[in-house]
Amino acid sequence: MYAQPFKVFYCGRERCEPGHSFGPAIRRQYLIHFVLSGRGKFHTGGKVYELAEGQAFLIRPGEVTFYQADQDEPWTYAWMAFAGDQSDSILADVGFDENEHIGSFSQIDLTDRLLADLQQSYENPAEGELSLSGYFYLIMSQLQTTEITADNNRLDESSLLAQPQIYDHRYLARAKSFLRDNFAYPITITNLARLIGIDRTYLYRIFMHYENRSPKQYLTALRIKAAREMLLETDHSLAEIALSCGFYDASAFCRTFADAEGMTPGQYRKRLL
Repeated sequence: MYAQPFKVFYCGRERCEPGHSFGPAIRRQYLIHFVLSGRGKFHTGGKVYELAEGQAFLIRPGEVTFYQADQDEPWTYAWMAFAGDQSDSILADVGFDENEHIGSFSQIDLTDRLLADLQQSYENPAEGELSLSGYFYLIMSQLQTTEITADNNRLDESSLLAQPQIYDHRYLARAKSFLRDNFAYPITITNLARLIGIDRTYLYRIFMHYENRSPKQYLTALRIKAAREMLLETDHSLAEIALSCGFYDASAFCRTFADAEGMTPGQYRKRLL
């Protein structure tokens, strides 16, 4: 929709009156509200979320949403709207995968100041897009920091199962993003689980539940996909392709490729050329 990597479109804040509401409405850009104090409810996709200070809610383009301040403790929130080619990857990095609408941030005062700086920059014609983007990333990093801090408690599977399924999607999105960015390097599932901040068994369970394959199988599929593209688009040797795609043994690469594609890498390349 937007022929640029990323852009902040507008921002603002409001101290709501009791019961103040907005919607049902549809937005053209992504819109995140940060609840700075008070309480309220957010409705989307047939679900109702009760939110309080230190939480954020995401509205995606084309979604019908409604939100309303609490009667007794009406919320104050700040918001920012954005869009661009990098929007999905930015959101995934802070835990908002395609099924996620709710986030959290622990440093409320700092986030509030950053949101105020963003608005000041937005309202100052002398400041350009780089200033807006800088504040935006700092604000989003508060969501990411909260995620990492919470996850590094290293909960085991039994305690995580007692949490809402909201965590499943966050951990899965973070693991998939890491594997997509790093599949060419040596990766063990144990180290992946450690980096994500969860138990290896729990990581395996959420991959099997949502992807119908293990983390190792997901990683192998990424490597095979990259190998197919290199076989088709380059004249690099099989050894070079193997190393570039995370296979540090050429014979193991050939076996794994043959298991996935029904033919060796050399046969695959000859068939396509």
